[in-house]
Amino acid sequence: MTKDEAIELLDCLLGMIDDNQGNDYDEAFHMAIDALKEQPEPQWKPCERELPSDNREVEVTCKVRRLDGKAYEYTCHASYVHRYSIESTDYCNWEECDEYNEEEDKYYALPGWYERVHNWDDYSYCAIEDFVIAWRELPEPWRGEE
Repeated sequence: MTKDEAIELLDCLLGMIDDNQGNDYDEAFHMAIDALKEQPEPQWKPCERELPSDNREVEVTCKVRRLDGKAYEYTCHASYVHRYSIESTDYCNWEECDEYNEEEDKYYALPGWYERVHNWDDYSYCAIEDFVIAWRELPEPWRGEE
């Protein structure tokens, strides 16, 4: 359901409220509608037009094509690494994930997308081999009831 569909449904329900039910219901519906209207729409950015700055965690949409030809999408938290921007010790500790820069005598993480892993002690990043098609800023995490 989209935000506009939810607002339309709440407006419809608001019209059905009987005057005998009191102003609390009316006020609650108006508060819910106003809160929905104030929520900013998440802005997806196609990767072909723009990439985030290095090491900034964002939400990405990845597209996978299966062997049977069918495709599906999923989202995850990820960071993009530009070439020679982040030393490999910060991202990964295995040979397949880094590139040596002779001029600087340093190893750098390979350019590309890395999924952020927050609940795994061994790794905090892992290379995304699927097609990352779009990204957006992360929403604020839930902070509890006020």
